[in-house]
Amino acid sequence: MGFQPMLSLRFLIYLHPLAFAKTFVIVNSLMNPTPNNDRGLSLTLRQHNGAIVGSLSGEAGLDQEGLLRRHMKALAAGTEPLVVLELAGVTFLSSIGLRALLELRHELKAFGRRLVLANISPVVSSVLQQTKLNSQFEIAPTVDQGLHHS
Repeated sequence: MGFQPMLSLRFLIYLHPLAFAKTFVIVNSLMNPTPNNDRGLSLTLRQHNGAIVGSLSGEAGLDQEGLLRRHMKALAAGTEPLVVLELAGVTFLSSIGLRALLELRHELKAFGRRLVLANISPVVSSVLQQTKLNSQFEIAPTVDQGLHHS
């Protein structure tokens, strides 16, 4: 008698809960392989007239959460009163990425510093509009305008 997971799944859970757990872990790991968290997201930083300018590109989602948090910490680490974050290269923004931006804004504001999002991609613009969070950020059309945004 062969194993038929679709037909005997409830039976297997009821009689052998440990066997189901092992099966679930194996199936889950095959369906959701361990992501490469360093893939798909990059940040470049530079100083410009007393401000930090960062350029974020790639995907800002669950798979990049650890790297995204490190990038946000790098942006918040300075003492410059203004941080301009260019988002033209962001191709995906999940709730994880959105939360990271909100936390960065909150952290900078707590120390009297400002965050300006500049040159945002259509993806980022759409997410901000759909969540109605565009009013929570200072947004400039270009990095240069972000540096002079008041």
